[in-house]
Amino acid sequence: MTAPTAPTAQTLPAIQPSRSTRKTSRTHTQTIRFGGGHSVVVRGGLIPPDTHWLVAWQGLTLAQANALESFLAARHGSTAFLWQPPGASTSQHFICPEWKLIPSGGEYYGVEAQFRRIHHQTARGQAGAGE
Repeated sequence: MTAPTAPTAQTLPAIQPSRSTRKTSRTHTQTIRFGGGHSVVVRGGLIPPDTHWLVAWQGLTLAQANALESFLAARHGSTAFLWQPPGASTSQHFICPEWKLIPSGGEYYGVEAQFRRIHHQTARGQAGAGE
C-alpha cells in the first residue's frame, strides 16, 4: 500500500505580464521600547519576509482576460499555483486573494492581481501556516 501523494500545483496561464508588474517585500520585526526614548529592533522569528507582487496584464483579448480570471477564481484565494516572477530562475508557489478585470476600451482588457508568495504547502495544496 502506497502513501497518498500531494497534488501538484497548477501553473498560471502563460500570458506575459506587463512591465508595470512590481514586487513588495516586508520583513518581520519587533520593536522593543525602553525608557528615555531608547528602543531596539529585533528580527521577528524565523519567518521569511512576506513577498507580494502586483501583477498587471494589459492589452488582453477577452478570451485571455477570462482565462486568467477563471484560473484565479477556481483557486478561491487559498489554493496555491505556480508562477515564475520576472527575473526568477524557477517557479514559486503563490496565492491570489484579489484581482481586477479592467475594460481598456474597444476589445481589450487589463487584469491586475495581488500575488502572495507561499513558502510551503499542505497536503491539499492549500496555503500552510507560517507564511
